[in-house]
Amino acid sequence: QNLAHNLIIIWVVTAFATTSVLTGLDRGIRRLSEINFGFSFILVFFMFFAGDAFYLLNLFIQGIGYHIQWIFELTFSTQAFEQEGFYDTSDGSQPQDGWMSGWTIFYWAWWIAWAPFVGIFIAQISEGRTVREFIIGNMLVPTLFTSIWLTIFGGVGLYNELASIQNDIDCETTSIATSDDDVPNATWFISTAAAEDDWYSEYNGRKVVKLSCYGTADMLFALLSTLPLSTTMSILALVGILTYFVTSSDSASHVIDVLTANGNEEPPKLQRIFWAFSEGAVASV
Repeated sequence: QNLAHNLIIIWVVTAFATTSVLTGLDRGIRRLSEINFGFSFILVFFMFFAGDAFYLLNLFIQGIGYHIQWIFELTFSTQAFEQEGFYDTSDGSQPQDGWMSGWTIFYWAWWIAWAPFVGIFIAQISEGRTVREFIIGNMLVPTLFTSIWLTIFGGVGLYNELASIQNDIDCETTSIATSDDDVPNATWFISTAAAEDDWYSEYNGRKVVKLSCYGTADMLFALLSTLPLSTTMSILALVGILTYFVTSSDSASHVIDVLTANGNEEPPKLQRIFWAFSEGAVASV
């Protein structure tokens, strides 16, 4: 999680993405996407059956209900009062004006920026399909799969976090009781830094971990460590993350290539290399 490691990751992804772009849409990009999708299915099915399947099914149905119930309010909410500093102190002592900028507005800008790339790429890979096939294959199925994915991974993660809170797991310190023979009937509590092993506990016979004790980059692997085949699944997840980055990069590079080649679906290979490396350079800055 430092600059050197980030640069190495960026250029490894760039190298794979460049290779994928050079082999073309029907071979490199398509085959890599299929492999990536296979990894995703293995991981999500493993998480479903290794976790509490009945709890996850209940959570999926409940999540759909909440989404339908709140979709209109959340769609039109701009947090006007919170952005001006007016909020209920029961929500916490910290300012409540960061949500819109950190999430809603950020993702508006994210998807607006990605829309030209994604739209052109989907249009190209959907050539020859009917409108019905496009709606089902490009809109309904991805939405359903994303909902299932977030329910399973988010549900298992929340289960671990809430169970750890129930078990009074503390990320920062652990209090140890001690006494002094010179002072009868006196007890002191000494606070010591909590070791990583102290973040694990058991809840209803399941091993759980307090994920908030970890950094963002480590949470997934901490979660997998509580499940069977943790090492195998961690490697699979790492490869899947890498290929997801690669497929995002190579598809964007392909679209830029086509646009700068005046719509030529098979642009020159030197141009493909240039744009793939340009993406890596921009990400490195």
